[in-house]
Amino acid sequence: MTSMRIFFYSVPLLLLTACSGSPQSEIHGEPLACAVDGATDFTKVCKVERTLVDGVLTLTVYQPDGGFRRFYVLDDGTGISAADGAGIATTQVVGDSIEVTIDEDRYLFPAKIENHAPAS
Repeated sequence: MTSMRIFFYSVPLLLLTACSGSPQSEIHGEPLACAVDGATDFTKVCKVERTLVDGVLTLTVYQPDGGFRRFYVLDDGTGISAADGAGIATTQVVGDSIEVTIDEDRYLFPAKIENHAPAS
């Protein structure tokens, strides 16, 4: 039996001590391909921020309409789950990414996929 582990590319976490000079409406983060509100094509109009919340890597995705979703990265390497009581997230591997679908929104997170075959 082959097991698959998914490792999200880590970005160094920066501890921000102050946000002076930045308007609150400005969203920081990395561009993320998404297809929201039932869109069929992915475009890099979303932004993702990675933070540690109680020791769990948390991904906050900001959508162009001002909405956002939060996901927890599962520490067993199997993917991510929806946070904050949101709908159920389904995942599938697409090339070098993991596609996450929740309700009518889809996101493509970069991931490193490793297959581990059991030792004989």
